[in-house]
Order: sequence, then structure tokens, then C-alpha cells
Amino acid sequence: MKTKQLITTLSIAALTLTACGNSDEPQTSEDQQAQGIESTEGAGTMQAGEYEIHPELGGHATLQIPADTTSEEVAPFEEYRQENNLEPVTYLTVDADNRDGTEMLKFPEITVYDEQGNAYTFEHVEDATSQWEPERSWDMDDEQFWSPDGSTITLDEYLAFESQYKELTDDTTTIVNPAERATILLAYNGDDLPEEFTRVSAMTYGLGYEEDAHPTDD
Repeated sequence: MKTKQLITTLSIAALTLTACGNSDEPQTSEDQQAQGIESTEGAGTMQAGEYEIHPELGGHATLQIPADTTSEEVAPFEEYRQENNLEPVTYLTVDADNRDGTEMLKFPEITVYDEQGNAYTFEHVEDATSQWEPERSWDMDDEQFWSPDGSTITLDEYLAFESQYKELTDDTTTIVNPAERATILLAYNGDDLPEEFTRVSAMTYGLGYEEDAHPTDD
């Protein structure tokens, strides 16, 4: 008799635990994260265009992906590229409003992902276009000079190219201080950026500070 009672008691306990585990109440994203379940909220594709991000330590940034090649920030670079028959690039602008931020905003890299898992990484424009500078052999006996497209040029032409590129990049913004608002220009070497993205990841404060940007109309 005691054995039957013990079996009945254990059966009821097991049913109670099962009922608790199969609650009809939906799990929150916090519950899912605590259990190691990845939330699918926000999954899907996003159109190219205007994105925004709210950095963790204050401020706000608006990203234009891709940027208009006729815009004030982009046009001088695009004109230089076309005039010198250089490979195409895609530009991205960041309107970084750090007036209520407490740390410098940098955005050294912004990476766009497509449905196939390909990554398209944008860098500060002077880093992405460093190959646009002229080159020289530094051979004192027979020094040679090359234009950005690899053509042989004279010393005077080399100096002209060097001056032109320096003028392009001297005034670019790479850091936006607290209380400041400025535009940061980035570039990706290629013209194959897709029209739909699955993720836009920005390094807001530099390496190790990765946050996601989302379409402004979300």
C-alpha cells in the first residue's frame, strides 16, 4: 500500500513540473537570452538608405548608405578618382551628433552584411583610399615616380599628385568630440554593395565597441 502511494505522489510531482515547463505564457527576449536562445526579432532584410544609431554613451548618428557622390563631403574624392582612372569605391557618410555624448565618437569601421553572409567593410576615407597616393622608388641613382594608376610620371607631376591628395584628406574628420557635431566620411573599395542588408554594424568608439545601426523609419 505504501509503495502505491509513493508511486502516485511521484507521478503527480512529475506532472506538475511538466505543466510548469510548458507554460502558455510567451517568453520575453530577456528569458530567451538567459536560456541561450537567440531572438529572431529584427531578422530579415533592410533596404539601403538612411540608418541611425544611438551610441551607448550618448549622442546620435545618422548613416547614409551609400552616400550621394555629389554631396559636399564625397564630390572632391569622386572627382579625383574619376580624373585619375582609379578603381570604383562606395562611400558612406556619418552625421555624428555628439552634443549630449560623454565620449569621442570615431566610427573607424562600419560593416554591412548581405543575405549570403558577405561582409562589406567601410573604413575612414583616408585609410580606404591610401592607394590613391602617387609612389616613388626612392632610388637616388635613378629615381622613378608613378601616378596613382601606375603610370610613370615626372617629379613635378609626383609632387602635384601628392599635394592634391594631401589637400583631399587633410580636413577629413575622424573623431567627433563630446559637445561637437561633424560628418565622418568612410569608403569601401568596390561598387558591388547590395541594395538590401541583413545587418549594419558600427564601431562607434573604436575597436571593441560594436553596435548595430537600424533604418531610420523603423
